[in-house]
Amino acid sequence: MSNWSSAGMSTWWGEVRRYFDVEPRIVPLEESKYTIGPEDVEPHLDENTIGVVAVLGTTFTGHKDDVVGIGALLRDVREKRDLDIPIHVDGATGASMVLAQYYNFVRLGRQGYTYVMKMMQENARVLADNLRSSSRFEVIGSDLEQLPLVAFRLADKGSYDESDIAWQLSAERGCRARCRAGPGQARHRLLILWGLASVPIAGLQRVKERVLR
Repeated sequence: MSNWSSAGMSTWWGEVRRYFDVEPRIVPLEESKYTIGPEDVEPHLDENTIGVVAVLGTTFTGHKDDVVGIGALLRDVREKRDLDIPIHVDGATGASMVLAQYYNFVRLGRQGYTYVMKMMQENARVLADNLRSSSRFEVIGSDLEQLPLVAFRLADKGSYDESDIAWQLSAERGCRARCRAGPGQARHRLLILWGLASVPIAGLQRVKERVLR
């Protein structure tokens, strides 16, 4: 048996594959490509494929795989090749986050929850613009659909690296930032993932000053 998945999926899938003795077929991500689509999946499908895993909010940058395109591909494969291959959409943030968001949805209602999500996305956009305009950071894929976070790295290397920045933001200044190696061929590059809260956009000026000073 084999399944096919993105290198941006949650790490616990490795345990699942070992437990069920499933052969993984993982296409490595590249430095300029952090998601997968149907063109990446199709060459790996055959009669032994038991499922395809796509990611909605990758572990590395918070972007989403082309779930709609992959689903359309699998329907086409079922009709033309008589292979019934299911798709699993992996929320890389994990079950605890799903439960937390369900609680927020029930507590705030649809209108309130929509407002909070839009505020978080706008905060991420403003922060990305500020980081980019400083010329000191490279923002990763902010023009693509993404969870309310900012993925970025240093534009130039100096006496400190991304792990130093993430540590200072988290430990000293209370920001939700973490540092990790990039996926696949980009593993030699460090990325900072900064999760955004639903604070007023005006408050991001103080956040900008914390990072850029």
